This record gives sequence, C-alpha cells and structure tokens, in this order.
Amino acid sequence: AAVHPVQGMSSPATLSVTPLRYTSYNGACLTRSRAVIRIHLASFSLRTFRTCTRVPGFARAASCITPPHHRARRNLRSGASAMACVAAEAAKEDRVQGELLPNGVAVVTIHRPQALNAADEAMVVAMHKLLDGYAHDPACRAVLLEGSAARAFCSGGDVKAIAQADDRRAAAAAALGAEYQLICAIANMTKPVISLMEGVVMGFGLGISGHGRYRVVTENTNVAMPENSIGLLPDVGFAHMCLRAPEALGLYMALTGARVQHPADLLHMHIGTHFTPSSELPELREALLKVELPEGGEHEAVEAVLLAYAADAAGPGPLAMHQPSIQRCFSGKPDVSAIVQALKSEVEDAQEDGRQPEKVLAMLQGGSPTTLSVTHRHYANVAADQSSKLEDVLKAEFGICVRIINETPEFLEGVRAALIDKDRTPKWLPPSLTKIESEMMDAIFAPLDKLIEEKWFHSRTF
Repeated sequence: AAVHPVQGMSSPATLSVTPLRYTSYNGACLTRSRAVIRIHLASFSLRTFRTCTRVPGFARAASCITPPHHRARRNLRSGASAMACVAAEAAKEDRVQGELLPNGVAVVTIHRPQALNAADEAMVVAMHKLLDGYAHDPACRAVLLEGSAARAFCSGGDVKAIAQADDRRAAAAAALGAEYQLICAIANMTKPVISLMEGVVMGFGLGISGHGRYRVVTENTNVAMPENSIGLLPDVGFAHMCLRAPEALGLYMALTGARVQHPADLLHMHIGTHFTPSSELPELREALLKVELPEGGEHEAVEAVLLAYAADAAGPGPLAMHQPSIQRCFSGKPDVSAIVQALKSEVEDAQEDGRQPEKVLAMLQGGSPTTLSVTHRHYANVAADQSSKLEDVLKAEFGICVRIINETPEFLEGVRAALIDKDRTPKWLPPSLTKIESEMMDAIFAPLDKLIEEKWFHSRTF
C-alpha cells in the first residue's frame, strides 16, 4: 500500500492506495473494482477531494468510481471541479457495504437507515456489482444479505426519484431494469444466499430476499406489497412468489397491501423459510460468519446453522386463521369488482369471530382502480401457468410498470399523495372500477417495444 501525506489540511490526513478486490465501505473511502483509496482524517469535506487531486494517480483512479458518504453534495455550486461531481455521488456507494470474511461468507449490508434502507438505482447497481464479484470468486462460499438497522431490512425502491425525474420513462426503465436484473441474479445464484429479514420488508426488499434460498424472519419482520396505494403494480416477481403460497393469499396481499407480521403466517406463506427470535439473531449471524463451509457442502453447512437457531413460530397466525374467508372473497373471481361484492357480503355475514372484512374492503378500495385491475389480471395470468419462470414474470412486470408510470396518471398521483404532499387523498383517474376500459387494459399488457426491453432489461445468471 502506498501512503501519502495530504498537505494543507485543517486536520491531519493521509491517503492510502491499497489493492483490494472488495472493500467494506466504512469511513471515508473511494472504491473501484481492484483498488480502494482511503482518506483518514477527522473532518471530511469537499476541500479534501480538491486537495487530494494533487496526489499522483488519485484523480485518474477516482474518475473510475463513485465515492462514499460526506457532506460535499450539499456544497456543490456551478463551476465546481470534476472531483466535486465525484464527491456528490459519495453517499450512494456508502449505502451498500460488502465484506468477504475468512470463512467464505460475503456480507452485503444495505445501509440507508434514515430511509428505512430504501434502495435507489445507484444502490441497486452497487449491490449487483458486489454479488457479481462474489458469485465468480472461488473464495466466496455463501452470501448473507442484511439491513444495517433493526427497523428495516429494506423498505423498497426509490419511487419518488422516478416520479420526479425529467425523463420519467428512461428513469423508470433504468431503475426497474436494474432491480429485476438483481432479483434474477439472486434467484439463480448457486451459492447459498441467506437473507436476515429483520424489520420492514416491502417491495424491492421482498424482491431481493424472497427469491433467495434461505429467508430468516423474526417476530419483528413486517412484510407488505403496498404498491397499489401509489398507483403501481405489486411487482418484483411477487406474483411468482405467490405460486408457493396457499391459494389467494398472495392476491389478497397484493390487492390490499395488507401487512403480514406474525412469524407463523410468514412461514405459512413461504415468505420465510426459518423463524429465529430477534434476540437470537445476533448469535445466528455470528454463527454464520464462523461456520466452516466445505466446498460442495456449503448448503448443508448453512442449513445446519439455520436449523440450530430455528424456533417454533407458535401458529396459526391471523392470516391462516382467516384463510377460509379470504379464499371465499379472492379466489376464482373474474375481476376486482366481484371481489368487492364478495367482501361486502362477508361484512354482512361476519360474526364475532375476529374477522374484519370491512377493514379489508377499505384497504382494497384505497388503491388505484386501474392498478387494482392490472394486478388482478397479471396475478391471474401467472397463477394460470404454474410452470412460469421468474424471468418471464419479471419481463411482463417490466412492460406493465413502464407503461403504468408513463402512460397513465396513476403513479404520479399516488406518489404525490403518499410521499410528496402526503395528504393521503389520491384522485385516481378513472375514479372507480366501473370506469375501467378494456382497451386501456389491453394497451398496458401489450408486448413492450423490443428496443426498450433489450436496452434496459437483460437478466443474468450467476
């Protein structure tokens, strides 16, 4: 490693250039595929970047990468140097941390706790690059996915950024394409992928965890797919995930955005594979980071550790208890209007048995009539073909979501009401299920332009 003193700083600082393939993005560091440039100092500012450009080779190396978290992006002004532009992207790399441990377990941490670990496009790309490297590195035997805060594993993607983009079509295609490629990569990874699903797990968070081989839930896990409330399809391959769940329960979650929190229900839905009490999660994590992973026996070793820390989820949970009622209302119905009518009948017939169909009806009716209809049709299409491949489902969702975002007003209105103005009173257009036109639905489901699909969606198998 070459260490250079940095002169002219208000606080002591050194800059070291160390050849590394992977790095934990801790502290103030710049990283690329085969080098990490780390600045050690008490206070880190834009001035640091400008000063460091005088170190031989620094600017050339830094031009290839995206640097980590600091305050420089707040201080950017017109005419700022190229290094200032690099600095402006710093926080995005710091939000995804990767570390390959001596026993061969690669830990990938989503680190954006102030936003419940919601992932923007840069974070998704950074995560994919890490997993790409780990997948092809013989020293890596397994991958552990986790969130940096107990409150959330990952609360979803950054839909607000898409809604506010100047070129919304390109932004949607790029962000969704990056997400779906990563999901395919995780699903097809031959090495063990373990997700510690502690806290909030929604949208994209469920996409990257739910398609992995091992999915650990706790009593604090909170899973939902609330996309209809912002005028979007519940995507990330959840329709494909529902093929392993009891009939109609997945559609119920998708249409209503209902949260599933009881560990027994998460296992019943096959969202989780193992339940471990939250108090024992640190011990489980430590065991995974120390277990010996013999070549060819990685899965067996991981499974043994997970079973050692697995506990009884003490079911049935409320979702399983109300499954008969849910199936009466959601299973086999030709459209969402029929589900609404069934729920209204259920409200009239409900006895003092703990069922609350009126709350389910209210949650469903809070969603966009357009996307509710799209969701019902898409999930029915996937359910009709039990041999559906995840890649094909995601390609269909890519086309549907790009069209909803760009060719209907629903997404913009949903994001406005939920995330911008936060008045929680979206004005959907059309305003009711009875106004949905079949021509509009057919247009949303029409095959996507091949040029767009080829440009933005390329699934990869590791």
